[in-house]
Formats: sequence, C-alpha cells, structure tokens
Amino acid sequence: MTSSWRPTEILSHLRSHNSSTGPILVETDAGDAWIKAIGNPEGEHALVCEWVGTSLARLLGLRTLHFQLLHVDDIIPLPLGRGGGLARPGAAFATRAEKGHPWGGTAEGLHHVRNRADLSAIIVFDTFVRNRDRWAENRQPNYDNVFLSSEETKGEALDLVVMDHTHCLVEGGEITAPALRRAVDDVGVYGAFPALRPYWDESATVAFQQRLAKLERQDVSRIVTCVPRDWELESTLHYPLVDFIMTRAARTANRPATDFQPKEE
Repeated sequence: MTSSWRPTEILSHLRSHNSSTGPILVETDAGDAWIKAIGNPEGEHALVCEWVGTSLARLLGLRTLHFQLLHVDDIIPLPLGRGGGLARPGAAFATRAEKGHPWGGTAEGLHHVRNRADLSAIIVFDTFVRNRDRWAENRQPNYDNVFLSSEETKGEALDLVVMDHTHCLVEGGEITAPALRRAVDDVGVYGAFPALRPYWDESATVAFQQRLAKLERQDVSRIVTCVPRDWELESTLHYPLVDFIMTRAARTANRPATDFQPKEE
C-alpha cells in the first residue's frame, strides 16, 4: 500500500461535490486531492469500505488513484456536498486529483485504454468485494465510477482506474457481524457492463482469479488493522471482516471464468 504521493496538510478548500459521500476537492502540500471525511452523509463505515476496497484493488495489482489517510482539523472549514454541513476533524480518505474523465459507457470510449486486462479483471474484483455501485443487474449503471486517466500516459492512451468503493462489502450502511454473514453467500456478478463484452478476455479473467486465490490473510488483516479508530469500526469486527474477505476471495476465485462474461446489450 505504498505510494509516492504523501500529502500531510490541507491548505485550502476548492470545491465540494454532490455525490453520496459529499467529497471535497482541497489543495494540499502535495497538490490537489479529493477527500471523503468524517461526517459525510453515508457515515463513517463508508470510509471503511473505501479504504478496504481501494487497498484490496491495489494489493491485487489493479490501477487505483494514489491514496492516503489525511488529517482534517477544524481550522479550514470544509463544506460537505449535498448540504451535509462541515467535515469533522479526524482521518479522511484522500486521493490525488488526476487528469482524465469518467467513462461515458460506450465500448468506443474504451478504445484507447492501455491496461486492457483490467477491463476483465474489474468484473471479478467487483464481484469479490460486492461492489454494486458500478454495475449490477437491474440497476442503473454508474459510469462515473469508471475513471479514465491521462495522468501517466502519452498521446490518446488512457488508464482504466478502479475507484470509489464506498458501497462495497455490505453495500452501504453499517458493517456488522450479521450484515457480513448475510452478504458472504451473495452469488451475484457485479461490474459486468454490457459495453465491456467486446473487451472481455477469458485468459485475463482466469489470471485475475488466480491472483485472487493467492490472497494472503496477513495482508488482508494488515489492511483492516489500518482502519482509523475514528471511523468507528469495532475491533471485535476485525476478524469477521477479514474472514469475510478471505471467504469471498476463495469463492470468487473458484467460479467458472464464464460467469464473469458480460451479457450482450
């Protein structure tokens, strides 16, 4: 979970965004960043899901935004989007602002993506962490959660970035032992946008499943242990959450690769 991007201080508020967690664009001593803070409309466990989901994505080799924990104090007022008041002091989840744009939802819009294997891997990953906030059957697709970055590319090339995991694991709300027990047996497939079908690759899917099968409990435990205390995840939930993640990893890795093939539109 190392990153060369290490902001230590918020210098000013730039603007607030009206999505579910009320993210805030701020200037830091390491450039502009988006933060999701304590007091957001979705609650502190949304931050737990963001940290765990994004950390797992990076651990498994997917391209994520650079992210860090960043302390919010009460010196600079930081208005939350959606009329959520002000961010409260404590640890915030921060991601580096990158050049790029959200995916528009068409197959043509992915033509210049250079990490093509991730177009298949994202379906396996979203299914593993139960992230219904990109694509789920019988739900409105959320193309804004598929970011195409030009930050580290040249010419027309783009990087698919796996971002925004505030609704993974137990799909929003509070993380509890009963919620984890209910969610662990979910057999739904998530992230399988029909527009990904022309890019779906069985070998890339199997390769990511093999990576998932090698997920080590100690690495998952380290991610969960790093959740800040002020995000209110009870310590008694650490073991059940790690166990949930490991069980989901094993079951997702053992599914037929064709389960993850997007359906035709």
